[in-house]
Amino acid sequence: MKAVTCMDGITNRFYFCSNPTCVLHVRPGDPGVVGDGNWAEQKLTGIIVGRIIVDGVWLCDGCARQLIAGIVKLDIVPPPPRPKPADPPIQQALFTDP
Repeated sequence: MKAVTCMDGITNRFYFCSNPTCVLHVRPGDPGVVGDGNWAEQKLTGIIVGRIIVDGVWLCDGCARQLIAGIVKLDIVPPPPRPKPADPPIQQALFTDP
């Protein structure tokens, strides 16, 4: 299954759970979705579920447990590489010998 990465901190445009087979593969504004955030209530069961970033993707608690346990595999699209930080400037001596 294909998963969408979400490392830029703007969570409202990402799925609550990136697993496309999960019932919580929804975004704010989708039909039947009220609000946004890191907790969701499944209306049929009343169960409240959190989410977490695992391997660069948002997953609900259940899918995260399955991924970590090796029960489900995600075809993860890795986030773009972060640019290498610039080397720090060479520190100059604060005092010089007279």
